[in-house]
Amino acid sequence: METRNIVTIFDSNSPLIHYVVKRLAALGYIIRVASSRPEQLAWLRMLGRVGQIVPLYANLKDEDTLTRAVESARYVINISGRGRGRSKLDFQRNGVKGAEFIARLSAAAGVERLFYISVLGAEEKSASSFLKSHFLAEQATIQHFPQATVFRTSVVFGPEDRFLNVLASWGRYMVIMPVIYPDTRLQPVYAGDIGDALRIALQTPATAGKVFELAGPRVWTVRELMTMIMQITRRPQPLVNVSPALMRMAGHLLRFLPGEIVTPDIIDLLVSDSIESGMLPGLSALGIVPTPVEMIASSYLFRYRVGGEKRPIEAV
Repeated sequence: METRNIVTIFDSNSPLIHYVVKRLAALGYIIRVASSRPEQLAWLRMLGRVGQIVPLYANLKDEDTLTRAVESARYVINISGRGRGRSKLDFQRNGVKGAEFIARLSAAAGVERLFYISVLGAEEKSASSFLKSHFLAEQATIQHFPQATVFRTSVVFGPEDRFLNVLASWGRYMVIMPVIYPDTRLQPVYAGDIGDALRIALQTPATAGKVFELAGPRVWTVRELMTMIMQITRRPQPLVNVSPALMRMAGHLLRFLPGEIVTPDIIDLLVSDSIESGMLPGLSALGIVPTPVEMIASSYLFRYRVGGEKRPIEAV
């Protein structure tokens, strides 16, 4: 089947989507953004020329819609596994089975390159359903598309992130700033660096069939990150170590408040370290200098200060 310069991105409204679409649109690709809720992604059209970016419907459990999404595509990028799951069954259906379908159908459609966005710490025996599902999704992807490129990322930060924003928001509702798994180590990676990594790898055939670990330049403990957040937001509450079970209970009590206050996947993400192993290539292998979290975080976390502030945020 003849292919054109079409990139199909499977997404579940991930904070990464803006950065990936913006960079690929600048290269002139026709971009399909496949999602079960394409109406929520209509705003992406403004990142390219008229007709260049096309949100379309695709259900990870419906092979017909997936087949249409990859038809005639040259490249396929699967970010769908970074979406939220409410249960182990959700992660299995949407993350693992979805990755299997996408890889198998991409191979059948003659797709040239497939990219799967995974996470550091993904292990088969992980206590986190989120991390375990990514390991199984990686395996399914490589089984059906052996030349797939896998990016394992640390926790992602940026103006739209669901990590630092969630942690900073706790100061609005809690009399203390809770710290769960205080000694867990993280290497937060900037969403823009991941977008650049995809752009470069997509243009570099030698990256096919390889696994990359994408992480920031510094290893932080959870307590160190919370301390940085408190400094930026100027919150007076003390940092107090609390159990994950207590935080889950708090999440249940605060579920009626707007926004994401305490999400189960935030807690699950902090169970295990999310740092580079040093055994696989990273951002530097793609010619990218990792962006420090402290350089970007203050540009959007200031809005959580007492009284609030208004300042323009530029995501690039």
